[in-house]
Amino acid sequence: MTMKSKLLAGTILGAFAFSIAPAHADAQADMQKQIDALNQQIQDLQVTLGNKVNKVEKAQAEAPQWTFNNARPVVTSADGRFSLALRGRFHLDAGTYFQDGEGFGSDDQRATKDLSSGTNFRRAELGVEGVAFRDWYYAVNYTFGGSGVEDVGRVKEAYIQYRGIKLPAGMLKITVGAYQEPLTMEDSTSSNEILFMERASINNIVTDQLGGEGRSALGFQANGDNWFLSNYLVGSTVATAATFDEQTGYAGRGAVNMTFLEDAGRIHAGASGGVVMQPSQLTSGAAAASGTTAATTIQLRDRPELRLDATRLVDTGALQADGFYAYGAELAASYKNAYIQGEYYVVGVDRYKLVNSAASSSNLDGTNEFSGYYVQGSWIVTGENKPYKTETATYGAPKVTAPFDLNAGTWGALELKARYSFLDLNDNDQAGDKNSLAVANGLAVRGGEQQVIGAGFNWYPNNNIRFMVDWMNVSVDKLTSLSSNKQVGQNYNALGIRTQFAF
Repeated sequence: MTMKSKLLAGTILGAFAFSIAPAHADAQADMQKQIDALNQQIQDLQVTLGNKVNKVEKAQAEAPQWTFNNARPVVTSADGRFSLALRGRFHLDAGTYFQDGEGFGSDDQRATKDLSSGTNFRRAELGVEGVAFRDWYYAVNYTFGGSGVEDVGRVKEAYIQYRGIKLPAGMLKITVGAYQEPLTMEDSTSSNEILFMERASINNIVTDQLGGEGRSALGFQANGDNWFLSNYLVGSTVATAATFDEQTGYAGRGAVNMTFLEDAGRIHAGASGGVVMQPSQLTSGAAAASGTTAATTIQLRDRPELRLDATRLVDTGALQADGFYAYGAELAASYKNAYIQGEYYVVGVDRYKLVNSAASSSNLDGTNEFSGYYVQGSWIVTGENKPYKTETATYGAPKVTAPFDLNAGTWGALELKARYSFLDLNDNDQAGDKNSLAVANGLAVRGGEQQVIGAGFNWYPNNNIRFMVDWMNVSVDKLTSLSSNKQVGQNYNALGIRTQFAF
């Protein structure tokens, strides 16, 4: 290329570069504006997204938390001040009575009652419990089970409980409503954790008047690691027939415990009791001869520790009474996987001042006293122990260490058990000497004596399911009346099996 050509090309390129320089600058400016706008949009999106994330995190933090506690559905507020848990249990009983038709005495005194074998839902319950405002506990539970027959349904418990008062070394609970206040060690133990299918009869005699399910009450219980105390004013149960004046009474329980041998063993001792100041009055009426209101009655009776049949083989009948009392002691001990427990109670019925018609206006004040006791124990073959519950001063069911699993070759927990119980509902029942006046004045009671020897085992596949097998030898000695001396008691064996699920 010649020099002239080179000069011409340079001139043309320079002119072209000069001509496009302003356009390039404008494009760069526009590009920068677009970039700045995009950056602003990104920043705005980041702020919006951050706000949404914060809202989601806040909502998640404030949302109720659902959990399953031992198969029990529980919903809890984020701050822990409120909770609601669904509770339920069913106890399906099956069994049979082995009766040979003979009474307690000789063959010519046969007067046995045919007891009904079969199945029955002893308990079928569903309810809720929880916490409100952190310090208030509540529970509502409905039951459809029954003794010998399923009920149409009734309130088992409905109460509120205040737990806001802190003790230096324990817990205080103040409760009002309808519930099963603690009375006797066995009755304070949950039906999910009692050793046999039924509690010993003397416990039922005491709690029929002063405790049991669904009894209206106001009072407190407190406990520490080594002590327990409860006191309650009690009324009638929600299942009691309509009355003119309801019952008023008092019940209390206290217990202490201590551990030994590096906490492998424990000893428990306690006492409980109460009084009925005013029995339930079924109807209104004029004052009785003693100056009280219309006659009130108290009846002591129980089934023979298996409730497939509703028959009571020991029964005092309805006793005219203006008061009732009960007192007794409890003792228990455990060492590793072995446990033993027993209670003894005396119960008394304060009778009206009865008029001896045979002796004109001769009056007699009287009290009928009855008693009973039991001793029971168990040994857990698989090595678990029965945990001691300080909040109720009772022993619970073992916690299964290796739940049943065929694939893993684990079988749950197996507990062997035995019990002896005795109940005496006779008083002033022998004619002659000092009892003759009692007989004449209606203070002689032949409610009968009942002895039950029980044995069996409990299998716990896991902590929610239990199978119970009870074998019992029952001996009931009961005369119809002082005049006839006819024996209506009997000896028999019984087998009971329970399928239990609870959460």
